[in-house]
Amino acid sequence: MGKWINDYFERRCTAEEAIAPLASGQRVFLTGNCSVPQVLLGALEDRVKTLQDVEIVQVLTVGNSACVGAGMQGHVRVNSLFISEDVRDAVTMGGLISRPCS
Repeated sequence: MGKWINDYFERRCTAEEAIAPLASGQRVFLTGNCSVPQVLLGALEDRVKTLQDVEIVQVLTVGNSACVGAGMQGHVRVNSLFISEDVRDAVTMGGLISRPCS
């Protein structure tokens, strides 16, 4: 096989390992719709609980996103280009949705 397969196996890691370098104040972009990596999103939701002011920029999430749940204020801000069901309550309450990126 080609060199790419060796690179793949060398770089492969768990979702938790991939999220570990995330620090307070950083911005994360999530792809939209059905391409949101759910396992990685779960690890991200656990990681941001230990951080402050992490901004998540997303197109449109499908499913349940605990990042906008109760108790996440101060840990995460979500900029959502489309208001899907999982972030609608946070938007209505003026909660976790931040101002547009500058």
